[in-house]
Amino acid sequence: MSQISVSEDNKGKQIFLFIRDLVICVLIAFLFITFVAQNAVVSGESMYPTLEDGQFLIVNKFIYHLSEPERGDIIVFDHTESNRTERYIKRIIGTPGDEIDFRDGYVYINGQQYVEDYIKVVTMPTDSSVTYPITVPANNYFVLGDNRNKSKDSRYNIVGTVEEDLILGKASIRIWPITKFGFVE
Repeated sequence: MSQISVSEDNKGKQIFLFIRDLVICVLIAFLFITFVAQNAVVSGESMYPTLEDGQFLIVNKFIYHLSEPERGDIIVFDHTESNRTERYIKRIIGTPGDEIDFRDGYVYINGQQYVEDYIKVVTMPTDSSVTYPITVPANNYFVLGDNRNKSKDSRYNIVGTVEEDLILGKASIRIWPITKFGFVE
């Protein structure tokens, strides 16, 4: 039977290599989560039926470094209310310069009815302090939840339009539950 003997010098080298590799892995993970993608969990019913409470998503944080957010994108953004920051997930309806209005339960963008096949109920403005039509300011986006009756979104003064700097990324892939794995649309 043979024995392998590890010298003290070799143990020190192995420890150094282990620590080096660990630091590199942590750095790569940090950079990936900071600049490329991260996970998010859907909380609530505001995006039903597109997204359901408890689903896990991958958020593409890099895409908006290459292109501007577009109408129809489902985004994750930070919203601060009462000194507490939460992450919201909503669909972009209006882009900078768009005029948004609501008539007979439908959204109108720049005077044209916006067709939304994913909506199951009519859309109504909810905050009486907001006067329509409104024009989306530069570097801002008008967002709505797909489940309009259960969504706190740009129709409320407390949320308002979302500044581009607050957008964390685009919801890209649903990873849980596994039976619903796939791209988010």
